[in-house]
Amino acid sequence: MASPYKMKFSPSHSKRWINCAGSARLVAEIPPQPSSKHAMEGTAAHELASNCLKLGQDAVEWVGEEIEVEEKLFKVTEEMAENVQIYLDTVRGDLEENGLTTEELSVETKFQVEGIACLKGTNDASFSSPMGKLYVYDYKHGAGTYVEVEDNSQLQIYALGAMEKAGWVNEEVEIVIVQPRYEREGLNRVRRWTISKEDLTVFKGAVQLAIDRCMDPMAPCTPGSWCKESFCPAFGVCPAVRTKAMSVVDKDNKSLVFPDPAKLTPEEVAKVLEASSLIAAWAKAVRDHAERQAIDLGVNIPGYKLISKKGRRAWIDEMLTENEFEHEFGDAIYDKKLKSPAQLEKVVGKDRVKELTQIPDKGLELVPEGAKGDAVAAPNQVFKVIEQTKN
Repeated sequence: MASPYKMKFSPSHSKRWINCAGSARLVAEIPPQPSSKHAMEGTAAHELASNCLKLGQDAVEWVGEEIEVEEKLFKVTEEMAENVQIYLDTVRGDLEENGLTTEELSVETKFQVEGIACLKGTNDASFSSPMGKLYVYDYKHGAGTYVEVEDNSQLQIYALGAMEKAGWVNEEVEIVIVQPRYEREGLNRVRRWTISKEDLTVFKGAVQLAIDRCMDPMAPCTPGSWCKESFCPAFGVCPAVRTKAMSVVDKDNKSLVFPDPAKLTPEEVAKVLEASSLIAAWAKAVRDHAERQAIDLGVNIPGYKLISKKGRRAWIDEMLTENEFEHEFGDAIYDKKLKSPAQLEKVVGKDRVKELTQIPDKGLELVPEGAKGDAVAAPNQVFKVIEQTKN
C-alpha cells in the first residue's frame, strides 16, 4: 500500500484526485512514467515565455535557439515564438492597463498552500493591481484539448498560491488562460474568469476535504472524464475503470460478447456512448502497460511478441544534403506550402484573409450535452430507427 508521503497532489492533476480519491494511492503504487514529447515541448515553451518576461524580450528574438528539457533539445521555431508572444502580449497588456511595469510581475513563482503541506506548485505569472484585483496567468501550449477557465481546479489552486504570496489583501482574482494553439471558431485564445476571495476560501476548504478522502486507505476509484483529461498513469490497471468498461457487455454471458447495436434501446445506446471513450482509452492504456512490461521487464505477454519499429527514411544531416544538391537543382529540392489562414492573417492582416476563407460543413456529430457547441435539429427518422429496432 502506498505511503501518504508518496502521494502527489499536483495542481495540474487536481480534477482527477478531487473526483477520484483512490487515484492518488493507485498512481503512487506504479513506477513513474516518462514525459511525452508533447509535454516536454510544452515545458520548453513555458521556459521561453518566462525568459522573455524576465528579460524584457519578445519571443522572436529566440527563434533558432535551443532549450533543453530532460536532456532533450527543443528548437524555438517561428510557430512556437508566435504562440508564446500572444501570452507575452496578454500579460504585458494587463500590466500596462493597470499602470504597472514588469518589475511588479512575479514569474515562475513556487508556492505551498498554507495548512495543506502536500499542496504546492508553480505559477506561470501573477501581479497585484492597485485597484485590488490579483491577476494569475497560465500558459497552455497544448493544441489537442480545450482547457476551460471557469471553475478550473488547477487554476484555482494557482490562485490560492498567488493569493497567499500576496497576503490575501486582494478582494478578487482574475484567472487568465492563454491557449493560442487550440483553434476553433468562436473560442477565444485568451480566456478570463474572476473568483472572489470568499469563494476562493470555500474552494480551499473543499480541496482540503478532497485530500483527506485521498488519504483514506479504502478510498474508491471513480472513473470519469478526468481519467483521460489528466492522462492518468494508473488508467490501464484501475479496477474501477475495468468494471465500468465491462458494464456495457451482456452481464449474463461470461465470455466477451457485445450486444447487437440495432437491438439496443436509446437509453442503452446512451450508456454505451458514455462508456465508449473510456473503453477506448482503457484499451490503449492496457496496451501501453503491456509494452512497458515487455520492453522494460521482459514480461512475456501470451500471443504477442516484440518487433523492431520501422520508421520512414530521414536525412542524417539536412544541411549537408542541401549543400550536396542545391547548387545543381536549386528550388527543385524544396517543397512550397501555403500558410494556414491563422498564420497568413498575421502577415497580411485579418481583413484580407477573411474574404478568402470558409469553414467547411463536415456534417453532424453526436457529442455529450456538456460539450462545446450549440445543439442543432436532426432528421426525425434517425430517432425513429433507434426506437423501432428494439425487439
